[in-house]
Amino acid sequence: MTTSILEQATELREKAQEMLAKAKELEQKVKKENKVQLWKPSIGNMFYYVSSGGTVDYTFSTFSSKNFNWYRTAADAQRAVFEERITRMLKKLAEALNQPDCACNYYIVYDVINESLKLQEIYLPFKNCGTIYCSSTEFLNKAIELIGEDDLIKYIRGY
Repeated sequence: MTTSILEQATELREKAQEMLAKAKELEQKVKKENKVQLWKPSIGNMFYYVSSGGTVDYTFSTFSSKNFNWYRTAADAQRAVFEERITRMLKKLAEALNQPDCACNYYIVYDVINESLKLQEIYLPFKNCGTIYCSSTEFLNKAIELIGEDDLIKYIRGY
């Protein structure tokens, strides 16, 4: 039995509508999965935190808090302590070395090709958020002396 062109067109239209509905459903699913959500412990869940003394401890969540000092694992909390310690050291070093009225700024980068730290120079009037700048060409050498090359590499490369 042959179907008419009209029946074939109707059938194709229905299949297209089904496919379009599936595509929209998948699109919503992808949007939901790609949404960045910060982890927050639920009431009754254990979490790690960094104490005011800089040590890592754990507790159970008994209330909803807007504080962001919670981590899923002790390793995550220790990483936060490490990163904060190095950031503070680099900021204090940069403040001590900064030269007034210097037009250039330097920041420390990791050269993946040569597998080494190096000082990058920037003359632009804007700065990247979170990057620590210093006007002294001695910034890298002094940072290595103060922090140690291995810890500085670990910090720059993301632990």
